[in-house]
Amino acid sequence: MRQERSNRRGLPGGIKINCDARFDHVLGKTRLGCVARKEDDEFVWVAGKQLDGVKSIEEGEACTVGWAIELAESKRLANYVIENDSSKVVKAIKQGIAGYGVASFQLEDVAYQLG
Repeated sequence: MRQERSNRRGLPGGIKINCDARFDHVLGKTRLGCVARKEDDEFVWVAGKQLDGVKSIEEGEACTVGWAIELAESKRLANYVIENDSSKVVKAIKQGIAGYGVASFQLEDVAYQLG
C-alpha cells in the first residue's frame, strides 16, 4: 500500500485503487469511496457506501482500505495497489497495528487481508 496525494499513474499493467473516507461527527456516519484507474489513468470503476457507528476518521479510513481490498478481490484483480491519504492508517498497517486506538479492530482486519 502506498500513501500519497498525487496524480501519479497506477501500477504498471495493473489497477490503482484510491480510497478515502469522510466522517460526519454530527450524524455519526462515514462515507467511503473508491476510484480505480489503469496505469494510463483510464477510469475503471467507482464505488461508494455509507457506514453508521464509525467513531473516528481513522476508523473510517481503515474501513475504506478494507473495503477496497474486498472490492479488488471480488473483481478478481490480480495486480493492484491501494492508495490512501491517512498517514495513521498506512503507518499502522505497515507497523503491525499496535497502539492505534479505536481503529485497531478495523486495522487488524485490513492487516489480515493484506497478509
